[in-house]
Amino acid sequence: MNVIPPIFSEQPVLPLMGSLVGEYDIFGYLIYNLTDQQVEITSPPWLVNRCSLHVWDLINLHIAFKSGEQVFFQGKVENIKRNEDLKTNVYEVKFLNASGVRPHPVYIVLEDDRIQVKVTEDLPLLDVLSQNVKSALLLKEGIFIYLKHMIPYFSRITGYDRKQYEQVEHLIFDDIQNKLKNNIQKLTTLYEKLSHKPENIFEILNLEDLREMLESEINFDLLNLTFQDLAHVSYMTAIKDLEEQLYWYYNKIVLLLYKQMLYA
Repeated sequence: MNVIPPIFSEQPVLPLMGSLVGEYDIFGYLIYNLTDQQVEITSPPWLVNRCSLHVWDLINLHIAFKSGEQVFFQGKVENIKRNEDLKTNVYEVKFLNASGVRPHPVYIVLEDDRIQVKVTEDLPLLDVLSQNVKSALLLKEGIFIYLKHMIPYFSRITGYDRKQYEQVEHLIFDDIQNKLKNNIQKLTTLYEKLSHKPENIFEILNLEDLREMLESEINFDLLNLTFQDLAHVSYMTAIKDLEEQLYWYYNKIVLLLYKQMLYA
């Protein structure tokens, strides 16, 4: 068993975000154990987005795991075991789709029998956090633009008449756009606060609030039910790609803050 630092122990405080490959479902997870070939993750009851994974599920971990000369971002659930002490399942995820070692600003590695978080960017923490929040803000703005293009596109490909589509647009898309605008404003405010170099990062950066800002505002199940299969819609694919990048930024921020907590 590896010696596991606090973020990865039985009392973790900083959950990461994962997603199912090819799907729109996201989940929160905690790293329980790590070897060269696999990672064990948990999803305890207190997590907001608990995962309900199955054997053979392919998942995106949205963070880089370095093993020797390879880097992994994805894995396949190979086994599920119950941990009665934690009162949750432990998912054994075998790494898949290795890529060659290339620079990653934040990554996880097993080193000296310990799970370590490595940061390669030689910049002050506040600068790195500001860059990540700014990048996340630009992605949210990109999603908003795609959504604006998608709304009239749906009006042309669906079987709704004009009046019916106006009702659908009001019931579904108005809510999505309002949530997006709200999160864009919150990210803008957060970025401005970080730019002023606060003495205590944790007074202005709440990870629960950040998670809500970066999660999808779109109920894809509802859209699929309303407009049938959306897999062929290029705008949806583009939005999904941007959202997955957001989860990377969230996980990077979590690990950066973890490093700050260790050495504060």
